[in-house]
Amino acid sequence: MKNKKKEKTSTKTNKYLNSKNIVILIVASVLIISLGYILTHKNLGFIGEPNLKINYGKGQTIELSNITEKVPYTNEVTVTNNTDKDIVYSVSWVKVSNSFQEQNKLLYTIDTHDAGALFVGKSQIPVADASFPEVTIKAKEKHTYTISVYFEGDSIQEKNSVFKGSIEIKEV
Repeated sequence: MKNKKKEKTSTKTNKYLNSKNIVILIVASVLIISLGYILTHKNLGFIGEPNLKINYGKGQTIELSNITEKVPYTNEVTVTNNTDKDIVYSVSWVKVSNSFQEQNKLLYTIDTHDAGALFVGKSQIPVADASFPEVTIKAKEKHTYTISVYFEGDSIQEKNSVFKGSIEIKEV
């Protein structure tokens, strides 16, 4: 009689543990699926822009110091729209610090053949964060920008000067 009672209790415990494991498995699966959806469809800063693929070429940050030549720094940046809809995005200088004494001699251009000019000709590097007019990229299109920074001053005077800034592109 005791053995049958133990057997019944053991069977009830196993059924309880099995149903508990199934509930835990279902909850864990829902959490994993939800997290995967959030990371691929929402812009939480983990994976970049969900609809735009941005390639910063040499990197997002430009840092220039000890300039001794008038050869420009260049970097190619591409923005690709992976969707079936037009997207508006912004282009900005961010995290800018500039210790050049002759700031009007540190110039840059952003050239493109795909998106139309953000501005024409050389412009002075900003001394603080700055934004450009918003840009619309058509569905499945790619925009390529060439960013060039020029120094047209006295390299001896600017020996210890540093410019640092990042180009930020993000969906509006």
